[in-house]
Amino acid sequence: MSMSGLFSAVSGMRAAQTNLYVTGHNMANHSTRGFTRQMVHQAHFNSRTIGQSPMTGPMQIGMGTSMNGIRQVRDHFLDVRFRETVPRLAYWEVRNGTHSEMDAIFGELEGHYRLHLSLEQLNSALNELINDTPSRDTRSNFVSQANTFIDRANAAQRATFEYQMQLDLDIRRSVQRINQLLTDINHLNQRIMQERNFGQNPNDFMDLRNNALDELATIIDITFIEVPGGSVNVMTAHDGHALLMNGSVHQVGLRQSAPMSPFVEPVFTAQDRVLEFQEEARSLFRWDRLSRNYTVDNGGKVGSLLSMLSSRGLTHTNYRSHPVEEQIDIRNRVDMTGAVSALMPAVVPPSLAGLDALLGEWDDFLTNATFTGFGPPATTRTFEQVVLSSRFERPLDINAQIASEVATHAPGITPAAVEAARQGVAQALADGDITAEEAAQMNAFLNSLTSTRPSGNFAVEIMQDFDLIPMRRFDMNVGVIPRIQSQFDTLVNDMVNMFNNSLTQPFYVDGVYRMPVNQHGHYHGQITPPFSAAEPADLRLFIQIRPGEGYTLGNIILNPIYLEQGGGSHLPLTFAGESDNRLLLHMMNEWNSPRVRFDNWEPKSFNFFYRNMITEMGTGGSEARGDLLATMEEVEMVQHRRMSVSAVSLEEEMSAMIRFQHAYNSSARMISMMDSMLERLVNIGRA
Repeated sequence: MSMSGLFSAVSGMRAAQTNLYVTGHNMANHSTRGFTRQMVHQAHFNSRTIGQSPMTGPMQIGMGTSMNGIRQVRDHFLDVRFRETVPRLAYWEVRNGTHSEMDAIFGELEGHYRLHLSLEQLNSALNELINDTPSRDTRSNFVSQANTFIDRANAAQRATFEYQMQLDLDIRRSVQRINQLLTDINHLNQRIMQERNFGQNPNDFMDLRNNALDELATIIDITFIEVPGGSVNVMTAHDGHALLMNGSVHQVGLRQSAPMSPFVEPVFTAQDRVLEFQEEARSLFRWDRLSRNYTVDNGGKVGSLLSMLSSRGLTHTNYRSHPVEEQIDIRNRVDMTGAVSALMPAVVPPSLAGLDALLGEWDDFLTNATFTGFGPPATTRTFEQVVLSSRFERPLDINAQIASEVATHAPGITPAAVEAARQGVAQALADGDITAEEAAQMNAFLNSLTSTRPSGNFAVEIMQDFDLIPMRRFDMNVGVIPRIQSQFDTLVNDMVNMFNNSLTQPFYVDGVYRMPVNQHGHYHGQITPPFSAAEPADLRLFIQIRPGEGYTLGNIILNPIYLEQGGGSHLPLTFAGESDNRLLLHMMNEWNSPRVRFDNWEPKSFNFFYRNMITEMGTGGSEARGDLLATMEEVEMVQHRRMSVSAVSLEEEMSAMIRFQHAYNSSARMISMMDSMLERLVNIGRA
């Protein structure tokens, strides 16, 4: 035996000692979250040929063990698979939670506010009025049920908005967490590279980085690439935008999600304040690719952040948030010129001279106004091109340019001229020169020239209205909560208007128009005593808390006159005495008629509309629960396979410790034996 045997034994003992250390480290961290089992990478150091075998060829003796480092036991494929599935799980967890919350508020059987029951009780109270109109009890019961319904509806609206605000707070926290995780990953990248440069083992830091990547993947769908040196670059999976690139963190900030909205959306910005809606910043998600089923077309349903955004929506919505009607109205503001010109009589009557002049100036503005400051391919654009362009493409002085061009090409379009033209249209209609339909088209055009904004410039206002579509990036009604809000508010608004109109509008009965009167003989709008011209009788069933803001939930209360002692006697329910129930039959017919419209639904009655709304909510909740359970099974399967590779098993580690202990003892005994042999040889030489 040569001296090389001693080196083989020493290398074996060192390898066993290192393995014992790594095994002990594994056992000590078996319960540490995210810890990955480690193992020593070993190979033979070298070998020496000592002969030749006719059967096997060269006969070699190993010259020791080489340790090539301590590595983590991970399966890269399973890591990637886990980070692809866990974002979908996070998405469906939030979506399922949203539907559960909405079910708790509007649930058909166990809702907090029992809205279906209140709706049925109001319908029953109306039926009782038909059968016993003069009764004080039936009137009081109807008033009570109407008040209960609107109170519960307002409470449901408040609860829904509060949940929206909670989701908005969660979005803000998620954005903060994204930035913190990106910063942590960047610091860990630097530490890992330092450890490797100094020849140290960075595996524990790599575990921390993997934990951070796993958590980041639950918030937003990511992809990452490990670069030479040990650091990783992180990008968004849906569009490949860099979040962390070569030591540079691209901070995610917040911007107002819609004009006048209290909500925010994530954008790329280094500023620590919430940007105004009009401020330019790249969105983290492409809202123009967010479809009605709340998915990013090329990214799928991924990440808790996207789920919170698509559940919360851009802003609080109501019956006026219908996107199709708004787009038509805005488009008409530009296209109305041709329609009105076609309707003008061949010989323009004097009453329409003012309108004709306005049409000429409007046409001159559209034809000859040009705007500069745009990049290639065109350096100038028409007003229509400006309107349809992205707000980020426009020069900063575009509003000033528009004001200047209006003054040049349309100086006569003033509020006074528009009002004079409107009076001319009314006169032309009265004279029989135009039809009612033509008058409506002409008045619509004149309305488009009426500025209601501080700019006082109708052209600027039109452009801002068009901005609502591209700047909003997806319909207000897209989102779990906004859609429910719009549906429910549409139902309540239509019901409120039905009752108010029935009690306050004249009806053609007995050959004449009659106003509904109450038990005191009073009717809505009466100005004779006991009412005055300054304060005429207000017998609407529901009134607005803030006049002028519309009959939308949160702004509707029962008329206080009906909540007074004996307030039911003020209800104007008849035309000719207490036995006359024709008005009540009309209201019941309106209640049961298919009158409520929303989106692409067929018109429905109040009860059926509410049932349709609840059915849609239930279907969405059922789909969310089903997808959550399916995704949970997939994640558990991937995680189980991942843990079977990377997790620490105390039984396996104990077995390995015993094996390495024996290997260490064997190498030590070999060294001891060689020490004894050398000692004897030395002593023989001395003798």
